[in-house]
Amino acid sequence: MANTYILDIDGTICQASLLEDGSYDYPNAIPFPRVIERINELYEAGNKIILFTARGMRTYSGSVKKIKENVQPVLEDWLSRHGVNYHKLIMGKPWGENVIYVDNRNLSLKSFTYDNPEFFENIIKAENLI
Repeated sequence: MANTYILDIDGTICQASLLEDGSYDYPNAIPFPRVIERINELYEAGNKIILFTARGMRTYSGSVKKIKENVQPVLEDWLSRHGVNYHKLIMGKPWGENVIYVDNRNLSLKSFTYDNPEFFENIIKAENLI
């Protein structure tokens, strides 16, 4: 059974350096090769990969239109250069200094990257969801 994986980008797939002016060097963000490898394994196995990012939300005060115009092309170029396979890129993830995401279907980055392929399915079965 194919799954849908929704992944953050910054701090999950890559890490951008903070510049002196307080902005981030997104075009030269450092990729996390094992995470990208795992994303591509899941993609090739027929799973749906959705990337969901808050990148640009602070800079453009939550204007998804401005983010799509100014941030999305840079991100799409980075994803292409680093061979990240995905089905959909969603800009506009809520952002804030004290935002905490709570989800009963989450995986830690460690579990996503290093556990066996059945790990996610076993979580679902344990909760009697399939």
